Amino acid sequence: MQRALVMRLYRSASIASDGNRAPLGRTCMDRDLGEAKQRPNALFPELVPLDELLTAARAYMRTTSANVTSTSALQLKRKAKGKAIAFDADKPKKLTVFVSRDFPAWQDQYVQLVRSC
Repeated sequence: MQRALVMRLYRSASIASDGNRAPLGRTCMDRDLGEAKQRPNALFPELVPLDELLTAARAYMRTTSANVTSTSALQLKRKAKGKAIAFDADKPKKLTVFVSRDFPAWQDQYVQLVRSC
């Protein structure tokens, strides 16, 4: 491993230890890096706010992928029983998903009509 990565891991372990569970980590860190004064003031990293559109898109793609996988498994079961199948589940699949931020113009008109009621 690179020295910088090892030292970062060493520093993180020392900051996370409370003295009771890992007294050696704190002692070594204090001695080697001289950061005894910085440990109590260490803060957790700031998290960036989640993008709700990306979260919804990820959930949609996850659901779509799960549906494709379950449909393929169902077709394989039907094929094993000798029943007619809609498509060959053994062949590779290709799925194209088109995503838009807005409704189509004709649909937006009816959405606005429903919202006004």
